[in-house]
Amino acid sequence: MRYIFLSLSLIFFTVSTVDTIFATELTAQDPKDQHLSSGVTRHFYVEPQRGEEAFYYKALNGEYFEITVKADDWIPTLSVLNANGELVDYKRNSENDFVVKMQHTASYEGDFTLFVRSKDHSYDTPIGGTASIYIKSKKPKSVILPPEHSLVSGEFYTITELQKHRSPEAAYETEGFIVRLYECPPCPKDALCEACAPNHIQISEVDLKKAALINDPGKFLTVYYDPLLFSDKHFVLNEKYHFTVNAKNTSRTNEPHNNFSLVSMKSFNPSQIDSEETPHRPQVQPQSGMWQRLQLWWKSLW
Repeated sequence: MRYIFLSLSLIFFTVSTVDTIFATELTAQDPKDQHLSSGVTRHFYVEPQRGEEAFYYKALNGEYFEITVKADDWIPTLSVLNANGELVDYKRNSENDFVVKMQHTASYEGDFTLFVRSKDHSYDTPIGGTASIYIKSKKPKSVILPPEHSLVSGEFYTITELQKHRSPEAAYETEGFIVRLYECPPCPKDALCEACAPNHIQISEVDLKKAALINDPGKFLTVYYDPLLFSDKHFVLNEKYHFTVNAKNTSRTNEPHNNFSLVSMKSFNPSQIDSEETPHRPQVQPQSGMWQRLQLWWKSLW
């Protein structure tokens, strides 16, 4: 009898262990372990309430990789985002097709986010279930290095040059017309206001009339400014200025993504007195001590 009980216990333990391993394999992976490897199939589970799951794949610059997602009884969609969080590719198949494939060539070395979502997912009719993802890649024959920095701090560059090149954290000179002004509106007292963009101006190499016909964002420069140093009265729309700007490249890819902040500006129009000199933060004069006040009082007697 004891042998029979022991055998049944071992059988029960074995079945329970298999079920546990199978269930663990199909549950959503630990966020710290969401990186995929080429040639390895990853099984996962999409919670119906979420209807989505994200993975990461680190590719070489110039690497070609093919992604295959196979879902069980639900229709998946696949989105690829670059390291800046920008959508670079999207794939959705027709109805009743539970497999989605996508090919992509990396334009930089770094992580890509692979975003799997159920096609019919909504809060009213959540859909999810088990699925698998597989990556097949072809490494480049030679590693493609990113372009070298070619901008020199303190030098003059056109707006187009500043946009196209990866800028190290440095100051540059440029000039252009102010074609857009933006100042975050004040929030009324005791009101709940949505966060707004930082105060900024947009400048162009051409005036406002010609700039209105341009659709290329690379022909414009968005320059953020400190409201303690500048205000809208220092900027005249459609006026040309010489600018000193601080630049910093924030892109995690080979494509430049430069942020610019205003240091100083000078108008080409001599009548624009307010813009001739950059305002400075008001300096608080230190309060004089007792000894300084006595000296001033003594000098006033003579």
